[in-house]
Parts: sequence; C-alpha cells; structure tokens
Amino acid sequence: TIQHIPSLPNAQRAAAILRRIHSEFQRIIHCRGWNVLSITEMCCCGDGIDHSHFCRNSNAYNSNSNKSTKTSKAKTAIHRKNPSKRRSTKIMPDNVLGYNLTSFSRGRNTPSNGKRNAIHLRLRRPRTHDFYSYEEIAGTMCHELAHCEVGPHNARFYKVMEEIEGQYAVFLARGVVVDEGGFPMG
Repeated sequence: TIQHIPSLPNAQRAAAILRRIHSEFQRIIHCRGWNVLSITEMCCCGDGIDHSHFCRNSNAYNSNSNKSTKTSKAKTAIHRKNPSKRRSTKIMPDNVLGYNLTSFSRGRNTPSNGKRNAIHLRLRRPRTHDFYSYEEIAGTMCHELAHCEVGPHNARFYKVMEEIEGQYAVFLARGVVVDEGGFPMG
C-alpha cells in the first residue's frame, strides 16, 4: 500500500514521489526477501500512521472534534472505522525523516522470519510543507530498509545500509539489483 496525505498542499506531487520510491525500491525489497506492507507519507506535523487524526492542520488536536487523550510521549487514538479500538502512537520529533514500524506474525503464509514492515517517510519539511529533495527521501528509504534486517544503529546496520545504497545506485544505472560481488540477485 502506498499512501500520501491528501489534505496537504501538492498532494499529487507527494503521491508521485511515493509511487517513484515504491517503483525504484520494489526490486531491492523483493530480492532481499523483505515483507514491506506499506510505504506511507509521514505527516510533517504528526507521526504519519494516522495522519488524518494527528496532523496539526486538521481538527485532530481540537478536543471537541475527537476523543483522543494526550500523554507525554503518545496519543491514544480512536480508530476511525471502529471507535471501540484504540492504539497508542508516538509523536515523532521534527528531525525524524522516517521510521520502519516492524511487526511479527506467525503462520503458514508468512515469510520465514515473520517480519512485516510498514515504512513511513517524511516528504515535507515541518510547518512549511516544502518538499525535501528526492535524493534525501531516497536516502531515508535506504536507511529505513536497512531496519528490515537490523534494528539498532550499529556497525552491522550501517553496513547493510551501505549495501542498499550501492544496490540502489546500480539499479538506477543498469536496472538490475546486484549482490556484494556485483552479481544479479533474484
């Protein structure tokens, strides 16, 4: 699933950026065997998961418009389709350009590691809604994809991120995803 925020200015440009990101990284995701369920626009005002509930430009922060409560680091949101469901989400600081929400599932139809990833990318600068450059957004995507394999920001994480950046560069130049030895994958 690809989801932009339709209520923000230049929504069609945001949708086009996410389609391009999806198109350019889809082969790398497939070749590495990751299960990325969604790539969404992370709200420049909130957390990007329930963007319609948390964007400061909407009525979401008006206590009369919905029944959400605020804690020091999280909000409990009323689920739009089922008001009896609630979930807590983090409000990300302005310097966070993306995050990879990883969940685990067990079952017959899941990948061997059971990981499912939802990637959220901040396409716009906070408050101004000016877009980041495509190169910055693609770099953030490389970073978030590395979290599909390694959680913490350690040496192994940065090695995986560099591999993805290299694969992405080769893909852009030659249209093929290669492994560390330069051989085509998948």
